[in-house]
Amino acid sequence: MGKKVVFIMSSVQDTHALKRIGEFLDHGYMVKVYGFNRSNISIPTENRFPIEIVGNFASERNYFSRLPVMFRAMKYIAGKHSRSDLFYYFGLDIAIIARMSLRNKYIYEECDLLNAYFKQKFISLPLKWYDRRIIKQSVETVLTSDGFRVYHFGDNVPRNVTVIPNKLNPWCLEAYNTAPLHKTVSDTLRIGFVGMIRAKAVYNFAHVFAREFPAYEFHFFGVVSSWTKQQIELLEQYPNVKFHGQFMNPGDLPNIYAGIDLVLATYDTECENPRFAEPNKLYEAIFYETPIIVSQNTFLADRVLSLNVGFSVDAMDDKSVISLVSSLTGDVIKEKKEACKAISKPDSINDNRQFFQKLKSQIG
Repeated sequence: MGKKVVFIMSSVQDTHALKRIGEFLDHGYMVKVYGFNRSNISIPTENRFPIEIVGNFASERNYFSRLPVMFRAMKYIAGKHSRSDLFYYFGLDIAIIARMSLRNKYIYEECDLLNAYFKQKFISLPLKWYDRRIIKQSVETVLTSDGFRVYHFGDNVPRNVTVIPNKLNPWCLEAYNTAPLHKTVSDTLRIGFVGMIRAKAVYNFAHVFAREFPAYEFHFFGVVSSWTKQQIELLEQYPNVKFHGQFMNPGDLPNIYAGIDLVLATYDTECENPRFAEPNKLYEAIFYETPIIVSQNTFLADRVLSLNVGFSVDAMDDKSVISLVSSLTGDVIKEKKEACKAISKPDSINDNRQFFQKLKSQIG
């Protein structure tokens, strides 16, 4: 058996964190997992490892109300482990509170820029400083976006930092090798959104699109998270808007992407986090040869335009949306599809063997 790693999850519903822990199992590590449960969200039951729940939170993002629960949990966890155990912290909130009770060596993973959610500089700036300190003092830090690397360090990156974008499940490549992608043919332009449906920028784009281009179709795949009933009903009144509901990831992805011409990934950019994030939608778009539409003036937009695999837009500006959609000729879309197709399929698949080789040289 390999070395034991103790994971602390900020949410037991975090599928990304669950996949990361599974990777450690695949590479021979023993795992012990603690996590916090978010109320009103179902707990995954088909995990390869048990999760000990050490606290419960409301689903909304209210960090200050969570602090007493987190302090009690970390004190409990500290009593269960010796100083020799290696910990793995998912998120800055977990890392900060854990470091107050645990003096163990740790690996740190950052999927969100926590400080970016606070508009008050007297909160956000100290968090940003502490975030860098957490990174520099870690055995290893995983950043899920190269944009986070730029945000924190520019080109002066510490040696203990590894960028691991949230790429596709290896199943996708296996399925593609068995049954290569075949796009369904349609006489109309079809744009789709695939994932948790909540961004204001997605709503406004879809609303303008449906109103101004009745001959085109917009398809939603996923669960609506934060829109009001009135907003949903307003979109549903357009015959060219379809809500398909929950889907299985990755199993349903081939059929979803076969039926759309473009995928929308316009995340809200009022705070810094979406401006530097590198979501897995980029890699889905490339893999399934479906050009992507993203929010302009973001790290993601720079990546999309440099790879020539999509378009950028101000999704909150009606004129910008209309201008973009009006420009989407068959030849323009074909050019972006060909750019997606030219990128090797394995480049979009999650494969972190180099990271684990690096980690093995540090911790065994």
